[in-house]
Amino acid sequence: LAVTCRIHDWQHIQNKEPYQDRFNKRLLLQPGWNSFQISLQEVKNAPQNRSMDLKQIINLCIFATRLSQTVDIYIDDVRLE
Repeated sequence: LAVTCRIHDWQHIQNKEPYQDRFNKRLLLQPGWNSFQISLQEVKNAPQNRSMDLKQIINLCIFATRLSQTVDIYIDDVRLE
């Protein structure tokens, strides 16, 4: 299952939410337990014309699109390290 991890800060909202102004990363889930690490430097540098303000993050979203059927995923142990 392919899902997208989206992260944005308050400035992204003020910029009218353009795609290039946020962090998006596609993650491929395999059956069973999965583990992913995302670098904060990668998040900070994701917006095309600025640095994301890591002190003003307002949304972390994990979503899938164009599913042919309902899928349940369970998210556990999300942490900032």
